[in-house]
Amino acid sequence: MSPVRAVALFAAALAASAYNLPVDTAGPLTVRIHEPVLGAYGAGGMLQLTSPDLAIPIVISLHNAAGTPLRGALRLGLIDGWAATPAGPVPFAVEPNAESELLFTVRAAPGSYNADYPVHAYAEFEYGGAKLTAHPVLVFQTRY
Repeated sequence: MSPVRAVALFAAALAASAYNLPVDTAGPLTVRIHEPVLGAYGAGGMLQLTSPDLAIPIVISLHNAAGTPLRGALRLGLIDGWAATPAGPVPFAVEPNAESELLFTVRAAPGSYNADYPVHAYAEFEYGGAKLTAHPVLVFQTRY
């Protein structure tokens, strides 16, 4: 492998690992924000945010590793005028040792910059008498 190719691969690896995966676990609940992709099974690659008018589908999976059902509410936290639909908390219920998904749509605010914008997911629930929150974060890179 040429030195130029090795440096390019190293730089790409560093850029890809700049942020943690958008997954968090609290108690028996693991929450993952799935990165939006294009085409069947992501064959078109990652969705590129090149227009502030783009409606971005966000799928969030909830995995319950407990032997009892979990119930709570999931909400998104956005910055700089970005908006989510639904806008408020969405109730969820996940059966024992099972998984479920919730769908949101996110829109960038007009006037958004070429920058990194976080999408926070907060899954709040009770387990074992304690209030818990799983909080994954997905970072979008806009390129207008």
